[in-house]
Amino acid sequence: MKRALTALVAAASALALSACGGGSPSGSGAAPAETAAGDGSLTRISVGVIPIVDTAPIWLGEAKGFFKEEGLDLDIQTASGGAAIVPGVVSGSSDFAFSNLISVMVAKDKGLDLQFVANGASSTGDPKKDVGAVVVPADSDIKSAKDLA
Repeated sequence: MKRALTALVAAASALALSACGGGSPSGSGAAPAETAAGDGSLTRISVGVIPIVDTAPIWLGEAKGFFKEEGLDLDIQTASGGAAIVPGVVSGSSDFAFSNLISVMVAKDKGLDLQFVANGASSTGDPKKDVGAVVVPADSDIKSAKDLA
């Protein structure tokens, strides 16, 4: 059960680095949480994801029915990369999307109305326990991300 809860939390985080467009999602005129009916019907939410391991939790959560248990009917759409996700969010065809930090920063710099909802990755502060790292040959002058500058 702990893994299932972790997967659900991770699935929510898969919406991480998510971007919400400034307009109404999918033209509904209200945020998805505001449209949920109390009659047991599901609220449809369109989510754009890139096909990388970081988005596996959303697929698992969907397969296990976690989102339906919360009253959500996900429409998961894949895109080739973080930059390809941005137009769907801006146009309103995706309510949320998983992208990468750089693509969203570039979009924000170009004046697009995007908002981060949650982070998709974080650090424990211990390089031996994190899933991300700077990997270089043992004799490299680069010892940390700071050295990349």
